[in-house]
Amino acid sequence: MSPAQDRKRLAGRGGGCLFTSARSWLILTGALLAALLLGESLLTAAGKILIYADPPHKADAIAVLSGGGEPRLQEAARLYKENLAPYIILTETGLVTQKFGSLSSIEKNQLVDMGVQPRDIFITEIQVDSTTGEARAIRKMINTRGYKSVLVVTDTFHSTRAHLIFEDAFQGNDLIFYIHPLRDDWFNAATWWTSLAGWQTTVLEYAKLISYLVDSRILH
Repeated sequence: MSPAQDRKRLAGRGGGCLFTSARSWLILTGALLAALLLGESLLTAAGKILIYADPPHKADAIAVLSGGGEPRLQEAARLYKENLAPYIILTETGLVTQKFGSLSSIEKNQLVDMGVQPRDIFITEIQVDSTTGEARAIRKMINTRGYKSVLVVTDTFHSTRAHLIFEDAFQGNDLIFYIHPLRDDWFNAATWWTSLAGWQTTVLEYAKLISYLVDSRILH
């Protein structure tokens, strides 16, 4: 084979290698993009599992689950002003501050400052330390007061677990509950994984959700 033919043969090999290399990069890039898209879809799905919301309903009362601070109170006051329910129920956690007194009293004063009439705010008699305890205390109060339905206000990421807990607590009677997550909540199923707070909240909520399902629906 002549030197010219050798050079041509080598050139042909080089071109084939370049073509193969370019095609490999395209395949790899496509695979990475697919993985990213699939990962984002899975993360969004994981966020959506934590969220449950009933359609808007009028009810006899609004119950605010504790632990969410001012945003839950603001949402309850908003529902009250929209005439979706004439009363607001707070749960007694037994928490007391040295300067301002009990947490439930502080929350009641906050609701009054938001425009809720003091006579329309009630605090459960039963002291609670969990969502399960809150569901039972709320059920007892609305049953005692002759109410038939309640809007339950909680954070978005907590809404699915709250729905399951209230479903179990209200089972066997004619009382109705509607889960109402915050409308302007920071937690978003499509973006929660973009922040450290989102990861911490989601992982912790899944741990609580799985624990509740195991304890209440698998072991019992």
